[in-house]
Amino acid sequence: MDFFAEEVFLDKSMRKIHEANGYKFLTVPMRVGFDRIRVVLDIKEIDWNKLANAMEREKELHMDALTVKQTVNSEQALLICNGKQPLPWVSDVMIRFSNFTLSINRGNGRSNHDICSLEVFISPLKGYEYLGNFSNNSCEEEQSYVRESIQKIGENYGIYFIKDYAGLRQMELNINFKMKRGIVGAIETLGAYQAKLNGFTHSEYKENGGESYLANKETLWRTILSGVFPTGLVSTSTNRIVKIYDKSRETIYSNNKKPKSDVIIKELSKMCRIEYTVKRKEIIGQYCNKKSNLFELTQEDIEGAFRKLSEELLAIPIKDYYREIDDAFAKYLENLDITKDRKWREKFFSRIVEKVNSYGAGIYIVTEDDIYSATSHMSAKTVTSNAKRTANLTIRVFKDMGNKSIRVVQGEKEYKAVLEWLCGIKGEEEQEIYVLCE
Repeated sequence: MDFFAEEVFLDKSMRKIHEANGYKFLTVPMRVGFDRIRVVLDIKEIDWNKLANAMEREKELHMDALTVKQTVNSEQALLICNGKQPLPWVSDVMIRFSNFTLSINRGNGRSNHDICSLEVFISPLKGYEYLGNFSNNSCEEEQSYVRESIQKIGENYGIYFIKDYAGLRQMELNINFKMKRGIVGAIETLGAYQAKLNGFTHSEYKENGGESYLANKETLWRTILSGVFPTGLVSTSTNRIVKIYDKSRETIYSNNKKPKSDVIIKELSKMCRIEYTVKRKEIIGQYCNKKSNLFELTQEDIEGAFRKLSEELLAIPIKDYYREIDDAFAKYLENLDITKDRKWREKFFSRIVEKVNSYGAGIYIVTEDDIYSATSHMSAKTVTSNAKRTANLTIRVFKDMGNKSIRVVQGEKEYKAVLEWLCGIKGEEEQEIYVLCE
């Protein structure tokens, strides 16, 4: 697809030279996949002796993965407690590893079982642990990953769960891809969704001195102070989050800021990420074919969820935005009285910029064909008889004005191809990336 970027810097014909200079090449899938998820589990039983032994073992080894809080009040204890030694009354259990966190708390007054939550984080690529969660897990990989974590908990701590149940309460679905002009291209192409997506709080990631931070959209990102750069957009509601951000920049910063990092990343293929977070069992079911048990999902289910989210949260608001601006663009030109004002093009440009800025989206992409079509419908006879010349002069003025709120392109508006891909995505493709470390 035309909007995908090719690696310009690293010519494949020069592979051996690049490798001799320290570059590493690896293949990662371009697919819809899981990142962080949170599931609820049903406890089958707890071997209190095994849990107590684990407490002693970790104490001797100065480990802090396991935390067990005890109480003398049975009414504050977990419902599964039996009041017998070695752990008669336990109120909370927490197990923390690098790839998951398990927490068990007493159920509320209406519940007849304890609340057990497992938050699972993505496992880094083997041999490239410094890249963190740069890749994602397919549905099958995530299911195996969660089963392995559950088995590890049973073997080491004596906590066992009902088989084949992991109720999703939060899931992150994402895809990584290389786009022309990197994150700036992605934001210019898709950022207009924030203008028409209602019920969300819209913010943007900015970067200053290497560190990204979240800022309210008080000003357009194209007009912010020099030295502060956009690294992504984020929109948040009660049950859903949309993110479009520079995954490579985040990966580099996250690794390099670690005080004891053995590897410093100097260069990494420019990758953009689109990520959706969905919370609550009912909402997850709406997108996943009425399924919320992780072990019942298929790859087709999560791809379908991603397509639905892309249509609802990106495609519909972006199309609404462009429909309104396109209509305003045509009407402005059609109703202009240009007979007495030689600066009508500049004033027209300013009116469009003002209209775009009123939406807070910060960008409007217009094609040369749009301008040709609009000028051909202008009422002035001097224009209709020279429509092509008028359009060419208008295009030149738009390009010369240099305002970043409007960009004139040839061919089709890029957002159409990107949305068609996102809303129809299936399967996976391999994409090669490079990394240079010291």
